[in-house]
Amino acid sequence: MAATGILFADYAKHPKPTRLYLDSSFVTTLLFYELNKTNPAILKPKHHDSFAFYQTLLSDGVDLAGSILTYTEVLHHYCFYYPGGMYELAKKYFVTTGTIGGSTAHDKYKTFLKKDPVACDAAWQTIAYRVAATEQFFSNHKIVLRSPLPSPFLTNVTKDVLNYASILKDAFVALEASDCVHLSLAHYLDSDAVATLDLGFLTADSFKVYYTN
Repeated sequence: MAATGILFADYAKHPKPTRLYLDSSFVTTLLFYELNKTNPAILKPKHHDSFAFYQTLLSDGVDLAGSILTYTEVLHHYCFYYPGGMYELAKKYFVTTGTIGGSTAHDKYKTFLKKDPVACDAAWQTIAYRVAATEQFFSNHKIVLRSPLPSPFLTNVTKDVLNYASILKDAFVALEASDCVHLSLAHYLDSDAVATLDLGFLTADSFKVYYTN
């Protein structure tokens, strides 16, 4: 079996969700749209589709739920992967010094931090605003960061969330470990469905998944 997949464009053809869990792939796409909407040449159909879907959800009064994992992954993406982030700044540092620094972007960043912490911190200070900007983005877009509440049946919520995530990872090869945690959190947050751009989510049966190609 597979998940019940619903294209963003087909949203109106199905019952409206009450609470929709947003994974980080959806939120980072929405963030990219907001940061680049004045430069439409670099926007792709997925960015327009995601923003249009978001606007429809907002007008329908759907509870948009994220989690600490959603926030952490979006923050990391913006501060490190997004153009001008720490991975790019570390790469520029080593180009300037004529050295390599490591085989991966993360290796270069860690070497930058270790070799020249003063210069690394100075580079960080040029983009440190992105932390507050990420917080503001979630607030402005009415994405509420939630966590499962304790109950008599869940004496250790974290353990239960991770146990279910492990079951999902064991069952579905297309799901990455973090995908499984997102789905488990969506389940424990009593979400009707999940919004994502990661098509691996479509393999997980018992879930309803909104997506775009």
